[in-house]
Amino acid sequence: QRKQYKLSELGHAIAWLERHSNANQSLPDTLRLPLLSSRLALCNHRGDYNRKIFKECLSLTQILRDEDPQLACEAILRMASMSTNFFEFGVLKDSLKDWLAQPIAVAGLQNYGKLLSTLGQLEAFEGQADKAFSYFDQALECFSRLSDRSKAQIEAQQTTGYRLVVEMDSAIALSTDQKESTSTRQF
Repeated sequence: QRKQYKLSELGHAIAWLERHSNANQSLPDTLRLPLLSSRLALCNHRGDYNRKIFKECLSLTQILRDEDPQLACEAILRMASMSTNFFEFGVLKDSLKDWLAQPIAVAGLQNYGKLLSTLGQLEAFEGQADKAFSYFDQALECFSRLSDRSKAQIEAQQTTGYRLVVEMDSAIALSTDQKESTSTRQF
């Protein structure tokens, strides 16, 4: 949750849990989802994707949405990151928008901001810079309301970084379009 872990340590911890788990026992869904979500985080940081874990997490988020909405929301956010690893930017857009249609307290303010930031990233990947900027700005407003200033700063820096990349991409695209229109007029 704090994003303060080493990939090698996370990988070893997950491998240890899987190696020493009892095949005759199953974890309750409220423990299984965080384990699968940690596996998603590991895949995301490696740039991998695992459709089996993705589908299982999606199923669990639907089951646990009312029981533990913040846990389910955090898993959806990791799944959205994973979906970009296999270039399926729109696969969870409706789900993310559905979360945003709920009162902020359902996901929690920090997750609500992350949902907005994630939608901004997905719109940017699809070339919709204006929509991306709107989502990023809304996310930054949410993060500014967090009482934990260190969390607010971390989230705002990350979203601002995404916003800057979209601004640079937009400037490059605009510059290229202007050069092309100038070149065409010369002929």
